[in-house]
Amino acid sequence: MASGINATLRQVGIATGVAALGTILVSHVHSSVLTGLQGTPLARHAHAIAHTVSTGGGGDAIASTPQPLRGLVALTARSALVDGLNTIMLISAVVALAAAVASFILIRERDFVALEEAEEEERELAVAA
Repeated sequence: MASGINATLRQVGIATGVAALGTILVSHVHSSVLTGLQGTPLARHAHAIAHTVSTGGGGDAIASTPQPLRGLVALTARSALVDGLNTIMLISAVVALAAAVASFILIRERDFVALEEAEEEERELAVAA
């Protein structure tokens, strides 16, 4: 039963983690694109461009921009994505570190089976058989 609970919670944790990190990434990219396009000739269209870039349509956003401003959109989109990825990687590292510390603290030494004890039990079972 414990194995089934462990497997279920692992799958729920993976799905929840991916959803949370994906949401953070989209939000960060959207806000970074808005900030990057402030004060530029594209400021009026910044929300539409930010939405397109944050939902994975960076190429579409660049292609739909007038030729002289495509470099600005490409640079802003790339920068926003890199910043967003840095943010979620940092969050992931902090969560992994917290999990490692919690595991180190919460797992007791008596929960481990010594190798010698396991080998002795195997020998006893082999002799009994």
